[in-house]
Amino acid sequence: MSRHDIPDNLWQRLEPHVRPWRKDPRGRPNADTRCILNGVVWILRTGAPWRDLPDEFGPWQTVYKRFNAWAKTGVWTTIMEELSRDADFESIIVDGSYVRAHQHASGARGAAQPRPLAEAAVD
Repeated sequence: MSRHDIPDNLWQRLEPHVRPWRKDPRGRPNADTRCILNGVVWILRTGAPWRDLPDEFGPWQTVYKRFNAWAKTGVWTTIMEELSRDADFESIIVDGSYVRAHQHASGARGAAQPRPLAEAAVD
């Protein structure tokens, strides 16, 4: 088990929400759902392109297709709802040192006010 793999206790919570791709027993068997989910987590953690997915997670096309299908069917929303049930809101802090403003956002006067055309003609 590598450090990018989903722990067993988390997998037990997520497994009911990630269904196999197809239930038809004929044809090629489904890829391991846990391995696919580990591949998606690896991509999201590293920010790497799909084509750079390591071979231990299976073909990148398979992982991408499953990720895309789960996005279209709302599986990711369901997973986020499941994970947010145990959220620890005690450590959420908004600190001013993290908020950045553009350099021109401080100390400027208001924007120039448009003048009526009659006043502009007199000048």
